[in-house]
Amino acid sequence: MIDIRGWLWFGFRFFIYSTILSIIFIGLLCAFAIWYYWYFVRCRSRNRREINNELQNRSFTFHTLSFEITNSGLIALNIQISPLEKQPIELAQLNAQRYKISSLDIQDEQINFIFTKSHILLTIKHEYIEQKSSQTKRTYFVHEYTFIWSSSHYRTRFTDKFNLTDTGYWYGGATQKTVYWPINQFVTKSQAMIPNDAYKNMFGSVCERYWLSSLGLALFVDPLVPLFVSMNTKHLELYSEYRTPYQQKDFIPHKFQYKLLQHVNMRDLHITMINRHLGKPMHTPDHRMIVEPIWSTWAQFKQNINTEKILNYAEEIVKRNFPRSQICIDDNWTPHYV
Repeated sequence: MIDIRGWLWFGFRFFIYSTILSIIFIGLLCAFAIWYYWYFVRCRSRNRREINNELQNRSFTFHTLSFEITNSGLIALNIQISPLEKQPIELAQLNAQRYKISSLDIQDEQINFIFTKSHILLTIKHEYIEQKSSQTKRTYFVHEYTFIWSSSHYRTRFTDKFNLTDTGYWYGGATQKTVYWPINQFVTKSQAMIPNDAYKNMFGSVCERYWLSSLGLALFVDPLVPLFVSMNTKHLELYSEYRTPYQQKDFIPHKFQYKLLQHVNMRDLHITMINRHLGKPMHTPDHRMIVEPIWSTWAQFKQNINTEKILNYAEEIVKRNFPRSQICIDDNWTPHYV
């Protein structure tokens, strides 16, 4: 015969013990959650706020550069043009995306800006470049600063804005339909730094990632950077981002790198840029490209040209022994024949 009273007593005790254990387990779980939130989330956010408060309005110098971290996260970059100029001038505003800075690592020849987003880092390196003037035969030194924005996320956008109002007359950059010399009065919307159609308010066929100032400043952006440029009478804005027309198929880390060079003599600075970064022509161009006629397809065919017509046209020119240098395909060739 089954002992019902015994089973009922066993079930009752099992219910009591399981309830007590469940209450203890839930209590321990709540205590752990409270401890984790207090000591990890609150403490880390408080420490981050303390770090940010320490960095706000902080100013420091780095050779001829001086930095000031503003409340909004912008990094104001000033530069001392020469030892005779005691007051530095405002050169740029870095970190226009306003990524939050968590800490700084300042060394003799390098600065690391570490951001709260762990995948973002700004490194600024300094180097003295020894050069010899071709005119005076004297040795002089050039400050070269290398700015390296890096991120493990290839879609990260980096933006730095340079001041044009107090930094002298600027030259260089891309060609455009209306020529400004210097380029301080040039205005353009944001666009990729690639050759395009200047007659459509785009950059022209020459896009040099190099800008030179009469105050002895030079900017040079790495050729592999996916660069976009916008400009008005006050600022030159450089930003790097992987989007059309730039493609990033390998999903490798994104790096926005450019150099800032400084020297009191503009001519010597330009020579330094040629020697170190721009390079010199290795050979002279074929003299026929300069002295012989250019044959244009427009005079013969107007539009609707193709490969067969071009080849027949070239063979006819050679057959008749006409002087020639090159053939210009003149039929909206930029969008149609690339």
